[in-house]
Amino acid sequence: MQNLTHQPPHPPQAPRCAATLREHLSSLPALQHTASNHPMLQDWLQHMLTEAAARNQVMLSWYASRADGYLLGMSFNSKRGVTGELLELGQLCRRLSAEAGQ
Repeated sequence: MQNLTHQPPHPPQAPRCAATLREHLSSLPALQHTASNHPMLQDWLQHMLTEAAARNQVMLSWYASRADGYLLGMSFNSKRGVTGELLELGQLCRRLSAEAGQ
């Protein structure tokens, strides 16, 4: 019989968010289009969902600020407006903050 006291503990798993990134972005068309063409932005958005699931408001805000800065940089470098994406990023942040606060 094995001694169960010497087995490594299982790390706690963060609770799952109510929706996947794809589900969230389906109602945010401008952000969805831009994220599909920019893997770095998509990665930060996914981290936002992960942090919301873990109820970590500080890191959720940190990743949101990275996504915001990325969009502003895109706007500056390409001379293309990203107003729609920035507004939708704000909507996503509010949704995720509400989920993280539950």
